[in-house]
Amino acid sequence: MENDVIAVDKKIRAEGDRLLNVTGLGELIREYAPFAVTGSHTLELMVWRDLDIAMNAPGISIDDFFDLGKRITALLSPWKMFFTNNRDNNGGRYPVGLYWGTRLGDIKKGAWKLDLWAFSTEEFRQKVEECQNLKGRLNDGNRLTILTIKAQIWNHPKYRDTMTSQDIYDAVLDHGVTSLEGFWQYMKSK
Repeated sequence: MENDVIAVDKKIRAEGDRLLNVTGLGELIREYAPFAVTGSHTLELMVWRDLDIAMNAPGISIDDFFDLGKRITALLSPWKMFFTNNRDNNGGRYPVGLYWGTRLGDIKKGAWKLDLWAFSTEEFRQKVEECQNLKGRLNDGNRLTILTIKAQIWNHPKYRDTMTSQDIYDAVLDHGVTSLEGFWQYMKSK
């Protein structure tokens, strides 16, 4: 299993790089604001096709963000896109910013999910720092444990709803979880 999950991560990250660089998506986003790829791609923890992109776009208007969404639609022909204005969030579940959720097909069947957030400079810096801090805590052993657990549950009905990758990271890095069984026990005790 070890070589399998590592190979899957490398393969999906390479696909993500091609999606950003070969299709022109990265170039398009850069026309609107500087951006950083965060999440599983940066952490080298990919088991399914999910690309998290944070824009440093404090002044982007909703009209410009919709223009970007229109251009992404023309570029990638997504199956589904949805917009969220979360600028007035007061500490809710989601970060403060504008969001495009893009699905290039059925994600349960392996299609790409793109999460594009337009943040204030402070929120952008915080998201990038959180990702870098988390990456700094990873080593070959805990990265393998996380990949192994994620590979076994990414398609679970509760994943992305009541449990996320962050739950796995917390379980492994902060609570010493080393197996799927341990992860389920951790989730029950949360």
